Parts: sequence; structure tokens; C-alpha cells
Amino acid sequence: MYKLLFASLSLLSLPFAPLKADVANAEKLQADVAQLLDTHRCNQCFLKTANFYRAHLVTAQLEQANLLGANLIRSNIKGGNLKGANLERARLEEAYLKGVNLEGANLSRANLKGANLKGANLKNAILKGALLEGANLKGANLRGASLERADFSGANLEGADLFGANLRVIKLTQANLERANLLEVSLESADLVNANLRGAQLENVNFTRANLKGASLEGANIAGGNFELADLQGVNMDNAILELDPGSKQNTGIGAPLQWINLEKANLFRADLAQVNLTGANLSQSNLIEANLKEANLNHVILNGAKLQWATLQGTNLAGAKLANAQLEGTVLEDSNIDEADLQGVDLAKAVR
Repeated sequence: MYKLLFASLSLLSLPFAPLKADVANAEKLQADVAQLLDTHRCNQCFLKTANFYRAHLVTAQLEQANLLGANLIRSNIKGGNLKGANLERARLEEAYLKGVNLEGANLSRANLKGANLKGANLKNAILKGALLEGANLKGANLRGASLERADFSGANLEGADLFGANLRVIKLTQANLERANLLEVSLESADLVNANLRGAQLENVNFTRANLKGASLEGANIAGGNFELADLQGVNMDNAILELDPGSKQNTGIGAPLQWINLEKANLFRADLAQVNLTGANLSQSNLIEANLKEANLNHVILNGAKLQWATLQGTNLAGAKLANAQLEGTVLEDSNIDEADLQGVDLAKAVR
């Protein structure tokens, strides 16, 4: 009797009685969690806000499961299938997701800081605003993924495939993208400060307003890229490929997108910049030793203090360029145009004319 009275008083003290839908959802959640932990198979399950902290879910089958806001911190889902799953705002810090299938999954605003996604399939996944700081995505498939405004600071994306992905306003500070495939992606307004892009495939990439200060593009293929208003101060473009293959239907070189950009102190050692339009660009104190600038347009370019030893500037337009204190030892200037150029402190006797 006392128990019944107490229960009645407890219900009366509530502002309203629990809704049948809420009770049903809670019961379904409890049942689905139990099923997953017992069988590792729960496709299309309702697991919203469920707690799987440090759960052992290796090869779990969670295709199209609802894991919105779920706690999967330090969980092990190696080789699992979460294709089309909803993981929006999920907690996945330091989760072990090696080889996981997340194709088409929604990971918007999810926290994957320090997670291991090596070799994972994230094709067409949505990671808008997601946090992947320090995550390991080596060899991951991110083709067509939406990574807009995501944070990949310090992440390892070595050899990852990001073909056609949307990386607008993404943060890739100090990220490792060595040998990654970034063909035809948009990196508009992206933060790539001190990022490693050595040997990356960057053909036809949109770098408009991107910040590439101190980034390494050594040996990268950036032919056809759009660098309009990009900041490349201190960038390393040693042996970078800047021109499309001869005979290509799209063979326009870099062209207009390199006009007026900042390449101050950039490393362009042996870079191939033949016929490239660098009008008004800032190349002061840059390293252009043995670079190929044959027939390039360097009209009003700033090259003060630049290292141009043994570079080829044959037929190059240097009209109005600023070359004060530039080093031209062994530089080929045959048929170049230096009308109204500032050559203060330059020893043209050491150049080849």
C-alpha cells in the first residue's frame, strides 16, 4: 500500500506524465543496444545518444543506424559497416575505426579527434564542421566527401583519396597530405599553413584565397590550379609540376590564377614556370635557382633579393619588374624584356645574355 501511495505521489509531482512515444523510444533504445552488444548486428537500429564508451564492436553491422549524439569514445569498431549511418554530433574521440565502411554516413559536427580511420571508406560521407584533429586517415577513401569547415589540424592523410571532395574553408594546419589524391577538389579559403603536400596530385584544384604559408608542395602536381588571392609565403615548390601535359585539351598552364599572389620567400628551386603568367606577383627573396621561366610573364613582378642563379628567363617579360639586389649569376636572359625594370644592385655581367 505504501509503495503504491509513493508511486502515485511521484507521478503527481511530475509536471506532466511521460509521453507514450518517449517511453517507446526508450524501450527501443534499450532493446537495440542490447542486440548490438550481444550480436554485433543492428542495421537501421535506433541508438540515438547511446553510450558505447570503450565498447568492443569489431566488425559490427550498423548500416543506416541512427547514432546521433552517441558516445563511442575509444570504442573499437575495426572493420565495421556503418554505411549510411547517422553519426551527427557523435563522440568518437580516439575511436579505433580502421577499415570501417562509412560510405555516405552523416558525421556532421562529430568529434573524431585522435581517431584511427586508417584505410576507412568515407566515400560521399558528410563531415561538415567535424573535428578530426590529429586523426589518422592514411590511405582512407574520401572521394566526393563533404568536408566543408571541418578541422583536420595535424591529421595524417598520407595517400588518402579525396578526388572531387569539397574542402572549402577546411582547416589542414600541419596536416600530412603526402601523395594524397586531391584532383579537382575545392580548397577555397582553406587553411593549409605548414601542411605537407609533397608529391600530392593537385591538378585543377581551386586554391582561391587559401592560406598556404610555409606549406610544402615539393614534387606536387599543381597544373591548372587556381591560386587567385592565395597566400603562398614561404611555400616550398621544389620540383613542383605547374603545367599540364603538352597536347592536353586543357593545356592552359597556370595562367591568370597566379597573378598578384604572394610568393615571398617561396622555395621554387628547379620549378617549371615556363610561359606562366605571374604579373604583379611578389617573389621577393624567393629561391628560383635553376628554375625554368622561359617566356613567362613577369610584368611588374617583385623579385627584390631573389635567388635566380642559373635560372632560364629566355624570352621572359620582365618589364617594370623590381629586381633590386637579385642574384643573377649564370641566369639566362637571352631575348628577355627588362624595359623599366629596377636593377639596382644587380650585376648583369654575370648573367648570360
